[in-house]
Amino acid sequence: MSNVKTRLEGLVRAWGPVALGTWLSLFVLTLLGFGLAISLGVEAFADDAGAASTLGVWGGAYLATQATKPLRLLATLALTPLVARVLGRTPAEDPEASPGEAQDAAPSGGEPS
Repeated sequence: MSNVKTRLEGLVRAWGPVALGTWLSLFVLTLLGFGLAISLGVEAFADDAGAASTLGVWGGAYLATQATKPLRLLATLALTPLVARVLGRTPAEDPEASPGEAQDAAPSGGEPS
């Protein structure tokens, strides 16, 4: 598990917001998918769907989504570079360098003095 944790930390350092967006997108899509699937199954058996029924559907969908967390983690590791490529993003060159160091190392574009 530590290998996956190390890869995830490297992914977040290299891709930042793209990795977070991929993770959250997978979470929301999974939650909505389970919610819809459970809702369709509940409607077949419930005549009067009230607030308790709705809360039960989304509670069950949340629990099912949490059960898929390891699979969503692996999917995030696999999909983040592809999503970044589609968005035209590149990974951070040196994730250990601070933002100030990266600016100092970059050419200024001006004429030498």
